[in-house]
Amino acid sequence: MSTARRVSQTEFLALFESFPKTQQTKIVKLLNDKLFTQQFEALDRELPDVDVSDEEVMNEVRAVRYGKPARRL
Repeated sequence: MSTARRVSQTEFLALFESFPKTQQTKIVKLLNDKLFTQQFEALDRELPDVDVSDEEVMNEVRAVRYGKPARRL
């Protein structure tokens, strides 16, 4: 079993810059997607799960769209 060597930021950036621009774009998208997923999952673990009915959602939508206070059920 081999162990992975940690790469410094400088080494990573040098390696990244060695790729063609089209590959750099794909790499950046993959990294952004991975980071977004990690941040969303961390935030999702912190927030409570709340059941919201379709009617409550539509009341909020109407309140924002039309500037009317949302009706509370």
